[in-house]
Amino acid sequence: MPCVSVVMLGMTTHSENLMRVQEELWYLIHDEDAKNILEVIIQKMNETGDGSERIKQWRDEAQSFISSDTKYDEKYWVAAYILHLSTTTKETIQEFINIKQEISSLKNELSELEEEIEEMECEIEELESDLEHKEYKLSIIHYDIYYGDEDSEEETEELEDYEDSEDPEVLEIEIKELDDVLGTMESNLGYLYYKRNDMWDQLCELQYKREKLLANLKEIGEHLVVS
Repeated sequence: MPCVSVVMLGMTTHSENLMRVQEELWYLIHDEDAKNILEVIIQKMNETGDGSERIKQWRDEAQSFISSDTKYDEKYWVAAYILHLSTTTKETIQEFINIKQEISSLKNELSELEEEIEEMECEIEELESDLEHKEYKLSIIHYDIYYGDEDSEEETEELEDYEDSEDPEVLEIEIKELDDVLGTMESNLGYLYYKRNDMWDQLCELQYKREKLLANLKEIGEHLVVS
């Protein structure tokens, strides 16, 4: 039984390693900037010719990692595999993948945050409109109360209507509540703006790191000897 366990563990480890390498190659091929680096290696492969035993060996080894549903030519997978084999690129490639994943995740968060901001801005706009309407009604009521003709039967009836359906005190309470809600929402919106700016700063920093890593990979790719 112990031997079976060792064999099973070895198979699992082999499968995990295969998937990890395939993921690395996939990221290199599907990133447009990284793909430009692979094209440098492909050019070197073409210059060397198909007679190179090393290229034949790498091409054979790369077959294990080529995805069946890939839209990219085999030569890109082979070039990515060659770049992966370079001892000086292993950590750089992994860091590049990690940063690429972080950028993708951050962009998704930013997209969700933009939607949240847009929804809150619409809510605030509606509340401000409602508040403006209530304040206008209250001003009309106060005007009628203080400057209207108190002896006018018509005005008296209007005041009775106000007392029934638009009590000034009720309006004042509603206005106060709206002011409080708006104050809280505007404060929350301000925080979202701050959060968005902070995330944009993070994104710019990650993209700068990505460019540096790509520059390192490009330099290695340009000096990679295929013979």
